Amino acid sequence: MLIDSLTVDVLRIIRELDYDRLTADIGEERICEIINKGLVKDAYKVLEDFIKPLLSEDSLYYLSECMSNVEKYDFKKEWELEV
Repeated sequence: MLIDSLTVDVLRIIRELDYDRLTADIGEERICEIINKGLVKDAYKVLEDFIKPLLSEDSLYYLSECMSNVEKYDFKKEWELEV
């Protein structure tokens, strides 16, 4: 449900908002660095400062539910990734 809701939000954001300005506000280099270096704290900061204000109530709800349980997940096991 989270992925579905976020997909709808992203499509809305691209259609209705100035996506280029959002990217510029965050900074392309910062985005790349967060992704490439796995900077979790920085990703949470971008999520709080830039992304959450644009999300629907559904996405915020599902995101909150997932975030509250993220410590319980074993992604490598669930996704059958090699250790």
